[in-house]
Amino acid sequence: RGMPCPPLSSLRKHAGKRINLTAAVMSGDLGDRENHVFLLCDASGTAYAILPRYHVTGTNKPLLSAPYAAVIEIRGVLTRYNPRHKAWNLLLTGSSGVRLVSC
Repeated sequence: RGMPCPPLSSLRKHAGKRINLTAAVMSGDLGDRENHVFLLCDASGTAYAILPRYHVTGTNKPLLSAPYAAVIEIRGVLTRYNPRHKAWNLLLTGSSGVRLVSC
């Protein structure tokens, strides 16, 4: 709250910064034993939410149980571009928060 929620299409303007955003969960966990990975989408683009196992906390754990197409709000996520996969990654840390948004 207080920080604007930019659309996913504008992540290049926020590279390397912590932001808040709202998006829909468009996949189950695509990750492995070390990293939880979820595809997120809003009306403007897509990005991958990355939650390393060692950063799972009570405030970001709701991402792990969010159902397909659930709208979530993420606070304090770090934006990173992965040139190898030509994709935006949203790195959640222990200080990041996730909550389901009810419509």
